[in-house]
Formats: sequence, C-alpha cells, structure tokens
Amino acid sequence: MSKTAPPPNPLLRLLNPRIVVYLLLTLLLAWLMRRHVEVIRAQEKAQDAQTAPSSPHFPIRDAELASGEATPRPMLLLLAGPGDDLGKLQSRLQEEFKQKYAVILLNSRDSLDCQSFFNVEQTPCALLFDEHNNESGRLPEYIDYEHIKQWLHTLGK
Repeated sequence: MSKTAPPPNPLLRLLNPRIVVYLLLTLLLAWLMRRHVEVIRAQEKAQDAQTAPSSPHFPIRDAELASGEATPRPMLLLLAGPGDDLGKLQSRLQEEFKQKYAVILLNSRDSLDCQSFFNVEQTPCALLFDEHNNESGRLPEYIDYEHIKQWLHTLGK
C-alpha cells in the first residue's frame, strides 16, 4: 500500500461478523436472564402466599374471643399447669357465662415463660381481664366450677 491511500472505511470495521455475533449473543443472554428472573419472582409470590401466617400473634381463634355482637367482652383466662385438665371446666363456664365472658384456656405445660408473663406462682389459676385487657381480678388458689362461679358473681360483672 502506498502512503497516500485513503484509510479503510470505519463502518466496515463495525459490521465485522464477529462483532455482530457477539452483540446478538449478549442481547439473547439478557433476554434469557430477564425471563428467568420473572419466573423466580412469580414462584416467590406463590410461596409467600402459601406460607403467610393465619394469625400473627396468638393461636386463639377469633370465634373464641368474639361474641355475636361486635362489642368486646371481658376475658376469663384459665391458666393450666403440667398436670391440670381444665377442658371440662372451660366448657361448663362457657355454657354458663357465654354472654358475659370469653372463657379461654391456656396450657402452660413445661413453660415458665407463660407463668412469668402473667406473674403467676402456681397453676391452675384464673385471671379476669376487662374489655380493655386490663387485669381486674385473680383467683390463684384451687379453682373449680363453683368457686369460680361465686367469684364472678361477687365481682358483679
């Protein structure tokens, strides 16, 4: 080549087959990665919907706390210990006081956290809470149906 020859066309250098193939492969790879990310996001949404907790705080069903009306009721909490069976007592109290109180049975077997939360030294124990979840009474001694019934009538609720 002579020194006076014009330089080659720069456009032809840009249309080199290797550059075109690399550009197409890069675009194809970006498209495949985007499709893959969309599939992963759809799977995560479905998995989050399946694993969403039904009740975030307590394992107590809403039917146990709510009455037929929308007004809150006082709550009678029966705290059972390791050897206590208060299920029959709970059902009898629910039948008797279903319009006045929400009767909840809480088993604290092998767990001192529950007892320390309610500040209870011995179980079984009965705790009474008002409509605003403030403790309004405590029956720490031996509890049975007649004893609790008299206690609730003396409180005048």
